[in-house]
Amino acid sequence: MFIINKSKSNRDGAPILLRITIDGSVVSMNLRKRIPDQYWSSKSGMPCGRSQQAHDIALYLETIRNKAFQTFTELSHEYDDVTPELLRDYMQGIRGGSAQSFMQIWDDHNIELKKAIGKQCSKALWQKHHTGRKHFQDFLRIYYRTSDLPIKQIRYPIIREFEQYLMCDKGLSYNTSIKFLQFTKKITNRAIKSGWLKVDPFHEYKLGLKETDRPYLTEKEILSIQQKQFKHIRLDQVKDIFLFSCYTGLAFRMKKILKHFQTTIGEPQNIIFIQTHDY
Repeated sequence: MFIINKSKSNRDGAPILLRITIDGSVVSMNLRKRIPDQYWSSKSGMPCGRSQQAHDIALYLETIRNKAFQTFTELSHEYDDVTPELLRDYMQGIRGGSAQSFMQIWDDHNIELKKAIGKQCSKALWQKHHTGRKHFQDFLRIYYRTSDLPIKQIRYPIIREFEQYLMCDKGLSYNTSIKFLQFTKKITNRAIKSGWLKVDPFHEYKLGLKETDRPYLTEKEILSIQQKQFKHIRLDQVKDIFLFSCYTGLAFRMKKILKHFQTTIGEPQNIIFIQTHDY
């Protein structure tokens, strides 16, 4: 409905406001139009009288009313919950005119996570979320021939297909696939808490990890590897770096470690490990 704000009247008249009410929530939007008080009917919420100004403003307000209903209908197709604030922002052009997309929400999450590296999370955690996002976008390209979807279209069938993609198409293990699904659930939970998604696509979806019995090398096997001599220097380097991980428990990246050796002690030939029981 339309109202005028008489407290803001000047010589051109009072400003006209569009009042939007949805499920008891109300916001007002200034239409940047004014009308003299005598040309306004509070009962009908429209201009009165036969002046040309009243006639022109009445046509303008009907256009605004139709635009409001049309925008509400369009937003209802993309959002589970259309609020008065959302409708007002779209009519004013504050928002981009399209619903939140799933990959956009994931991007925002990863940006926040990257800023928190060293404070609230590790770089490894950010990298895992980044990889999870890539897997989901690759899945959308293959299964749906798109790089993104509106958040409201993320439903249980898509999650189920994504799980099959990870396990069957990508060949990932059960636990690794579940981890990426857990990352995906963090994004849908973010959307639910933000009001962009009403139906939880993970409702009653089991994301429990299976216990695994990881094999390990015995001390005798490690010593056997350490004493093994290779004809090629490259294989010796691989052996030494592997033993480095065994003795220190540190993960390694071949290129980074070799680059570090090259800048500190020159080309690595034979890396000597001192085995003690204090590691």
